[in-house]
Amino acid sequence: MTYSVRSLNGCTKKFIFNFEQVDLSKQIQEALVSKQKTSNLKGFRKGKAPLEMVKKLFGPQVENDALYRFVSEQFYEAVKKENIRAVGYPSFANTKYESGSKVAFEATVEIFPDFELNDYKNFSFKKESDQLNPEDMTKLIEQYLASKSEIVEVKDEAKKIDKKSFAVFNFEGTKKDGSKPDNMKASEYMLEIGSGQFIPGFEDSMIGMKKGDAKSFEITFPTDYHDHELQNEKVTFKVDILEIKEKKFPEFTDELAKEMGFDSVEDFNQKNLLKLEKNKKREVQNKLQQQILEKLISDNKFDIPGALLEEQKNHVKQDLSRTLKQQGFNDEMVNLY
Repeated sequence: MTYSVRSLNGCTKKFIFNFEQVDLSKQIQEALVSKQKTSNLKGFRKGKAPLEMVKKLFGPQVENDALYRFVSEQFYEAVKKENIRAVGYPSFANTKYESGSKVAFEATVEIFPDFELNDYKNFSFKKESDQLNPEDMTKLIEQYLASKSEIVEVKDEAKKIDKKSFAVFNFEGTKKDGSKPDNMKASEYMLEIGSGQFIPGFEDSMIGMKKGDAKSFEITFPTDYHDHELQNEKVTFKVDILEIKEKKFPEFTDELAKEMGFDSVEDFNQKNLLKLEKNKKREVQNKLQQQILEKLISDNKFDIPGALLEEQKNHVKQDLSRTLKQQGFNDEMVNLY
């Protein structure tokens, strides 16, 4: 055998080749003749330059090309012989070549990992109900009416902030050292509670407050926060509620239904009920499949080829790029994002 195989990890193999006698003269000669036919050297018509002149000018390049072809052919023959499922392209290294005799090189390649699935007979999963809730249709109608909605102030002084409220408030953050950065305070700021626009915990801390209430609470910034100085930082925020607003939707009438392409409200309900039912069943099934997949992954650990990770990253970038461009982003804005 002219090669040996070494496992570097569960998804990487290294081939070590060593050929004591290799004669590439035939391949080199054929390549030189082919090069002669296409060469356009000064003083000679195309393809008529002497072979020795072609060899003098292009010999090293032709010999290197022949060596590369030999190395590639030997590697892929070995991969086929070993029945290896390669991922991506190999990495060649430590190539040694003595003209007319020895060739040695190494080739590292990632492979699909092999593993045996652990026993899963005792796995248990709970499938959610796929029955529609009354609010499912309400949410859909609100999506259709969103462009005709308006945000109005709540007159009821006893109204408490919930996850559908819009709060108008002043806030100021104080760090542990007593400093109050400008980027952690604002006046008459309006925020949709439950939208997730602020750092985790901020909006939840405002739930239950009423107009005129003031409150202080401590928030720990996420470890992956975009401002490195605030990562894991504990900040105390003081909040004063000025107003509570809510989104008001117009009454859904036959006239509005017709504007949306339906014959009537009843027609809207009938057609969309079927869609909602199908979407609900698909959503529940996808959640169940995700549970099963996550359980299988947690119980069956294996190495992942870096080439597959890079490929997946590129797919995510391409999908995100298409989505952003549909929203009006240009190439520069997409790259910045």
